Amino acid sequence: MRAIGSGPAYIISFSVIFGISQTVGGLAGAAAIQAFTTIRTQMHYADMVSSLNLGDPAFSAQVAGTRNVLSNQTTDAAQANIGAMSQVLQGIQRQATVAAYSDLFFLMACLATAVTIILLINYLYNRYHKRNPLAKELAVIAKMRETK
Repeated sequence: MRAIGSGPAYIISFSVIFGISQTVGGLAGAAAIQAFTTIRTQMHYADMVSSLNLGDPAFSAQVAGTRNVLSNQTTDAAQANIGAMSQVLQGIQRQATVAAYSDLFFLMACLATAVTIILLINYLYNRYHKRNPLAKELAVIAKMRETK
């Protein structure tokens, strides 16, 4: 509305700046989300692996079950043990990734809630004081329509 109220030269500038800001913002947002999930995945994975107890019966049973499945595919017991541990660690990696995306969704929900509250407060403030932030631009557009 402000670009239209300011004249045709501002509309072109607005269009270019808007396009550039959307492209750069989209790339920066995607990079920030990827960096956040990578860091959180590594943190969750480190926490999960550090809390592993090799003497835990549930963990031992999981490794043994995977080893039994792999022992049907290979005759080398050492290779079956390595493969079983590798598959269990891949499962832990998947759990860490899910936890990282859970953190991301929580962060996005908090940010969206905060922005909504800020915008609602701004709207209610302008409504209470009977202010229209675009009043000047709307008046210019109304004058432009009258002259045609």
